[in-house]
Amino acid sequence: MFDRTIRYIGILLFAFIPLAIPGYSQPRGLETLWAASEEGEVEYFCPMHPQVVSDKPGKCPICGMPLSKRPKGAVKAPTEAGPEVPIVQFSPRQMKLAGVRTDTASYRSLTREIYTVGRMTYDERKLAYATARIMGRVDKLFVDFTGTDVEQGAPLVWIYSPDLVSTQKEYLLALDTVKKLQGSSTKEVVRGAESLLKASRERLLLWGITEEQVEELTRTREVKTHLVIYSPITGTVIKKDVLVGQYVMEGTQMYTIADLSNLWMMADVYEFEMALVKLGQKVEITSPTYPGHAFIGMVSFIDPFLNEQTRSVKVRVDVPNPELKLKPGMFVNATIKVPLGGEGGDRITYYCPMHPEAASDKPGVCDKCGGMPLMEKPHGVLAIPRSAVLDTGLRKIVYVEKEPSIFVAREIKTGFEAEGYIQVLEGLKEGERVAAAGSFLIDAETKLGPGVAAQYYGATGGPSEEAAPPPHVHGGPAERLPPPERPPRLEEVPAVEEGLVPLVRIPTEGEAIDPVCGMDVKLAEALSLEYEGNIYYFCSENCKAHFQSNAEFFSARVWTYKETVAVDLVCSMGLEKAQAVSYKYQGKTYYFCCDECKRKFKKNPDKFLEKLKKKPE
Repeated sequence: MFDRTIRYIGILLFAFIPLAIPGYSQPRGLETLWAASEEGEVEYFCPMHPQVVSDKPGKCPICGMPLSKRPKGAVKAPTEAGPEVPIVQFSPRQMKLAGVRTDTASYRSLTREIYTVGRMTYDERKLAYATARIMGRVDKLFVDFTGTDVEQGAPLVWIYSPDLVSTQKEYLLALDTVKKLQGSSTKEVVRGAESLLKASRERLLLWGITEEQVEELTRTREVKTHLVIYSPITGTVIKKDVLVGQYVMEGTQMYTIADLSNLWMMADVYEFEMALVKLGQKVEITSPTYPGHAFIGMVSFIDPFLNEQTRSVKVRVDVPNPELKLKPGMFVNATIKVPLGGEGGDRITYYCPMHPEAASDKPGVCDKCGGMPLMEKPHGVLAIPRSAVLDTGLRKIVYVEKEPSIFVAREIKTGFEAEGYIQVLEGLKEGERVAAAGSFLIDAETKLGPGVAAQYYGATGGPSEEAAPPPHVHGGPAERLPPPERPPRLEEVPAVEEGLVPLVRIPTEGEAIDPVCGMDVKLAEALSLEYEGNIYYFCSENCKAHFQSNAEFFSARVWTYKETVAVDLVCSMGLEKAQAVSYKYQGKTYYFCCDECKRKFKKNPDKFLEKLKKKPE
């Protein structure tokens, strides 16, 4: 108990020692000391957050670091080109260790390739049936198996039909009647005979008898008992539904014939890619059956509806097949190459910035806005490497290099991906450099500052009052918050009560406090500098250089705990009151890291309040 008393007396003495330093004043509101403003054409900025610039001395609203001064206008403030979050600055050594690599946003001629699997099928426009036009009996087949190639007009079936015989006899009788009545004076009778002859002739033609066969019947007057069915097109018999001796009715489909010189390929294109597929686009088709050989087709139809089960749309491709290598039913691989930004080729076009629709293939002026000069339209699309984009789900974030080693997070709108690049629709301009590698490390660096975390919530879209506090593991180390708002550890100092003098931070054994940023650093790994007989330790070269710029101020700086922090009496975790779960007991508010700790406290509050009742003797 005596050792604890000596320890707290030492802490209080250390807190009042700076009062003897000339120019020192007790901090108000438990905040750190600031240097007095100096006259001259200068401006003040935060070394850790270069976007924070002020005309007056003060503190950084993000990290609480005192603002440093520099000649006014020495560094131009970054221009806003989109929604941005705070800036992150790295040293060249940090850039190298993190593997950060930058690339330029520029116009590129990109081609998006859509890969899909298709199935070959028949061209429905080149299918035909060989049907029976009269009722009869099949006495002979000229094509007796499926797969036979036939020419247009080739004989297929020889059919006997009683109706055919009676119609031919009727035709011959009408022909004789017309000849006998040629000299008759009764015109009505002559016209009736001629009408009967014409009807009989037309019936024979409709049954498939040719003009030559009718003329032969007229000349020879021999009645034929059989009718020949001919092939309607040139192609391959893909289905045969007739046998010798079979009786067929009028309209019976005896053969199905397909022209295989042109086929269809039916492919499925997913919903997120269907906007890229247009009529008339070329499609490259390959098959493992013919390695190294590609068949070229063309998109001829796109289904106007979506398959709800597969979330895809059916695309029909016309594929010429002159050598008949492709067979219906084959599965093939299909590639649709879509140039992003249109197929302009090397042709130079000019447009008006105010009226983009006013385009021309020659330089000149715009007719709509009174003579504004037309600008040359860049080829391709504005694109950046895909690795440069951080997709949070709701937003797309890139880190733009405003100045060497200084990155600004910016939200952009993106289009399609192609060839390892992604199309940029809004948020970037041509020539701006972005972090193409190491973006995740830069993004992780932004989480180290509370000001940044307050503005960037990733896919969550922002904090929620109803959201539960983040989970933690009991018994583990306390969460370290960014300085100077680092919460106290219970084993270091007791909880700060209202009306008491703020406690000075005491580093643990083997560590020191960076006098510039307030970060805890290990003595064995930190950078050191001797000043007026004392050794100071720093987390980086930037803090060391900043200390040398105003050593008198930083050497007298004292870091204290703020009233905004508390200690969980159950698990001893340091936390911020604004983010903690609170519970009022006997007129006093206590703070907890989670509902579980709050529940344990409510169950037996006296057990945990013993920690506060024990005071040094």
